[in-house]
Amino acid sequence: MVQEYRYRSVFNDFLLVTSFKKIRLLHFDLTDKDLEAIAKRCLLLEKVELTCGRLITDSSISFLLQNCCHLGTLHLHYCDNITGIGFLGCPETLTNLKADYCKLTPERISAIVSGGGLEYLRLCRGVPKFKTETIMTISKGCPLLKELSLSDCEEVEPEGWQTIGQNCKYLERLYVFDEEGYESFVQWK
Repeated sequence: MVQEYRYRSVFNDFLLVTSFKKIRLLHFDLTDKDLEAIAKRCLLLEKVELTCGRLITDSSISFLLQNCCHLGTLHLHYCDNITGIGFLGCPETLTNLKADYCKLTPERISAIVSGGGLEYLRLCRGVPKFKTETIMTISKGCPLLKELSLSDCEEVEPEGWQTIGQNCKYLERLYVFDEEGYESFVQWK
């Protein structure tokens, strides 16, 4: 009870500061209501990093993206309830997304790339196995990509990688991690 009070007290004090441009919340038991409160108060946010946000869902991610019009970078790590649907209609200002150990589904990748502004995309570790169709969806939804990092791509056929080359004209680096975490790196330029 005392720990919860301290957390709430610190969190409420945090909300008094509205000029934050970057926040990094590690191992906080944030709820959707908490993240929405941050989005309402800190309208100038440019970068948000959430680690172990196990209570955060797609609903508050959507709220954050729609209300923080300067948000360019979003890093999510161990956010078990994020499937990707919260990114549907995300703004073009979101240029950098990392999502590791989230519950993304291949069907929801189209929502993640729906904004069209992503330049840096990392979907690694703890994501479902990528298939050719998913890679094609990424290539069509992210024409501005400069760097792409993916894991579990063993089932991707050559035509999937060809679409990356055809559609992502600005791509400079491609990182592909296998099941054990070993990476292959391709530098395009």
